[in-house]
Amino acid sequence: MSPMPTDTADAESAPVTLTLASSLRVRDISWVWHRFVARRMVTFLDGDPGDGKTQIAIDLAVRVAGGYLMPDGTGWYGLSRGAPVVYLDLERQVEIATLPRLYAAGYRSGQPVHIWPEDVALSMPNQVDKVIATVQAVGGALVIVDTLVRSADEGLKLGDYQDASRISGAWDRVARETGAAVLLINHRVKSPVGDAMSRGYGSKGGLAGVARSMLGVSIDHGDPDAEDRRYYLEVVKASYRKIPPKLAYRIVRTDVDGVDDAGVPVVVETSRVDWLPDAEVVTAGLAKRRDRRNANTWVVRDAIASGASSSGARVPDGARVPSGADALDAVELDDLGPMVADVGSRVWPGV
Repeated sequence: MSPMPTDTADAESAPVTLTLASSLRVRDISWVWHRFVARRMVTFLDGDPGDGKTQIAIDLAVRVAGGYLMPDGTGWYGLSRGAPVVYLDLERQVEIATLPRLYAAGYRSGQPVHIWPEDVALSMPNQVDKVIATVQAVGGALVIVDTLVRSADEGLKLGDYQDASRISGAWDRVARETGAAVLLINHRVKSPVGDAMSRGYGSKGGLAGVARSMLGVSIDHGDPDAEDRRYYLEVVKASYRKIPPKLAYRIVRTDVDGVDDAGVPVVVETSRVDWLPDAEVVTAGLAKRRDRRNANTWVVRDAIASGASSSGARVPDGARVPSGADALDAVELDDLGPMVADVGSRVWPGV
């Protein structure tokens, strides 16, 4: 005699309620950084150690929290007012590495960058739910995980498609249920050859296989300045959008104020990313050089985002202009007022 079916068995075998495609609406992607980092999605930031991935992530955190423009001059939904950021420093180097870099990038006291206080193991019961609840509690627009491997359970291999899918899937759930952009920093295996898709974990498996959105950083081996190398940030995989031009940057050494173990004030050496609006950028096989007028536009846009106006224009100090203090040399302060009025009317009507 066959056993009587249980309610659980009936529920598991019940047909799924389908949705008619015509009852849905086409929805555009909402961006934190247009064509680079999307809301409700996971974006991998992949590159060799020392190529500035963490500095780029921190630069993005400061821009989001402070309401600044993005490195390529694009605006976003939180422009001028800012939005909360949740930063998971799973390397547990907050006070000696992350915090100095935040201040070097222009972070100001009170801006909503929230530091996650503990380790994350995605296989632990309710761990993903805990992350989701925390991000929702602060209204996080951007979640940064530094580094991805630290959130993976021991024994999982990022180069294996199934393991990578499990890890990516957990963070994808965080993105979907919170509406935040999730940026996962990953250290690529060093290799002198191959592009960002084929190096490290390969294009047919691992992270490159499961990722729908991936950014890659790489050094410019043709840059003659070996002491101050130029790097590139580019979109190397984009399932839902047109790939934007790559951006050039340098890693700049700088100092910030801090304290030693005894609480005595000291100067702490750190670094930040300095975006290069005048650098040669390669797009679709063609070399293009942004002219000085475009560089001026970038500086003015940052000034507008920081509160400048055509009457009594105000330029923040170098740390508050995320495009880099050196870029201010492109604009004479006396000329800023008229330029703000001109650029502002074209970039944001009503400014």
